[in-house]
Amino acid sequence: MTPATGGRILSALWLAACAFCFEAKADDAAFLSDLIRQQKARSVQFTKEAEQLTAGSRRLPAGQNPTMEELQHTRTVVFLSRSMPEQIVLGLLEQGAGRKDVVFAYRGWGNGSVEEMFDYTDTLYKKLSQRAKKNPPNIIVQPAAFAEYQITYVPALLHQDSNNKWYLVQGVQNINASVNAVKERRFNQRLSQQWRVSEPDQADVMRRQAQKRDWNKEAAQARQDAQAALAGRLNLPAAAERKITHVIPYQMAAFDITDPKTGKVLYPRGTRFNVLALDPAGVRGLVVIDGRNAWQVRFAQAMKKYHPDLVVLYTRLGRLDDAGLNAAPLDDRTRKLLQVKAVPTYYRQNGKHFDVVEVKNP
Repeated sequence: MTPATGGRILSALWLAACAFCFEAKADDAAFLSDLIRQQKARSVQFTKEAEQLTAGSRRLPAGQNPTMEELQHTRTVVFLSRSMPEQIVLGLLEQGAGRKDVVFAYRGWGNGSVEEMFDYTDTLYKKLSQRAKKNPPNIIVQPAAFAEYQITYVPALLHQDSNNKWYLVQGVQNINASVNAVKERRFNQRLSQQWRVSEPDQADVMRRQAQKRDWNKEAAQARQDAQAALAGRLNLPAAAERKITHVIPYQMAAFDITDPKTGKVLYPRGTRFNVLALDPAGVRGLVVIDGRNAWQVRFAQAMKKYHPDLVVLYTRLGRLDDAGLNAAPLDDRTRKLLQVKAVPTYYRQNGKHFDVVEVKNP
């Protein structure tokens, strides 16, 4: 099993049912400390990314590829903007599809989420021909290159000629034609209609956003959210009678799940599948309890004694805080997946389904 395919198989198996591969955090203080450390690390990384994108933070040596750190094999950069008519953008993207030496650069996406840029490029990709979709063009956000070459109108093309130096021409109707203009050193003419770049410099936007964020406040909020999650948020009734049922944990595939040995797609993305069918020989067990109920806590302790591999999930933390059990909170998604209706409920894998027992409270 390779790390990539094996990791996806395990993710589908365990994360889908939450309890399957969940290393519970008994020491919530350590957990919260680690969470806050991660928040601080994210803030440092966010600031570094802004600095790296900032054109003013470094000057590119004359003739240096502005995308050399991102795409080493790039020889042609086509500068674009959302201010351009979509059909013209699509025409250029069609020309660059399947070419590893060509990238299309934007200056940024604005003050919103980067998801806006993803949505924009995804919309463009969907409108490309089937040929282009098979080998889609490379699109990047590179404000440093816009600043270095003072790109204010697009399309424009930057090309590395045979002497390994980079040259800029204004206007691109046909990529190859603009490259030929570089080779012929025709720099005194505009090769096509151009439009003013509408996007702001994303490096400046990110820097301003980083300066405005209150990282201490965000860390405090993260701590509060983590504490609430650890305490549990669900309320389920106590089981009033003993019931025995069966549950097949169906899950929607978030990605193509492949066989680690053959590479064959077992479950395409978006299909509904039984997570236990991936490992029907497994012997997995879990119990769901309400940690506020002393008897249910003792029940879990007894079950854990005889079944060391048992995973304990709880609707509310309560007495579990000092019960000596590794346990994890039950979220609503997992509750629906396992069809938990009352507590305590015990699950044991039996091939491709769970045998489920609701245990009557005394």
